[in-house]
Amino acid sequence: MTHGRVRSGALLALVYIALAIAYNSRPLFDGFAPPPPYNWVNPPREFRSGNVAPKPAAVDVALGPGGSAVGGGSTGDGQVIVSFAAGAFAARPPDTKVVVQITPVDPATLAAPPAGLLADGNAYRLDIASEPSKAAVATLAAPADIFVVVPEPAQTLLFSPDGKAWESLPFRPVPDPTQIAGAFNRPGYVLAVAPPVGRPSESTAASDDAARAFKALSAIGALALVLWFVPVGVRRVRRRPS
Repeated sequence: MTHGRVRSGALLALVYIALAIAYNSRPLFDGFAPPPPYNWVNPPREFRSGNVAPKPAAVDVALGPGGSAVGGGSTGDGQVIVSFAAGAFAARPPDTKVVVQITPVDPATLAAPPAGLLADGNAYRLDIASEPSKAAVATLAAPADIFVVVPEPAQTLLFSPDGKAWESLPFRPVPDPTQIAGAFNRPGYVLAVAPPVGRPSESTAASDDAARAFKALSAIGALALVLWFVPVGVRRVRRRPS
């Protein structure tokens, strides 16, 4: 193997190490399936690049003379899942189904969460109507479950009928830390919240990004010099006459 190949292989390892330093000092191949990127309505600065805006979704629940059947569905990105037990909606003849509209909302456009808590991802508005009459459904006959994917482990799930004041939803434990679950019985807004611990401001995040970039570049520069000059020095020593 030539010295050039050795240096090339070492340089690739160097790039790997530098990138690991730049990205929170975690190995690039730590784990086989990292969670998919979160889809923000209004992403923080560090997540704006490559963000995919979430889209509204409609979930249909069959409605008959005895009320609704078991039903459920999710948004296209899977960030919200709703589940309805049989009889969650009372019969509304001549309507044949209930449509639950799920609309992602920027939480900054709603009331602020209670003190000590911050929005954990998007808020979601739930609008419910029966069809074909399109009559609004004000309450459910039985509570429905909702699962919300969050970018950070959440502390609780909030509900607001109008986005002006929040109340806690009945909480359900979920083994997956990227989800939080609750139960709702009327249309309105749902928002996951978490304490602000470990959440840097934009200025702090920018400073951290610059520091990581400086570390990465410094590491690349130093190791590149070593990889270049050490082999050259070794060859010069070997060429000296005995």
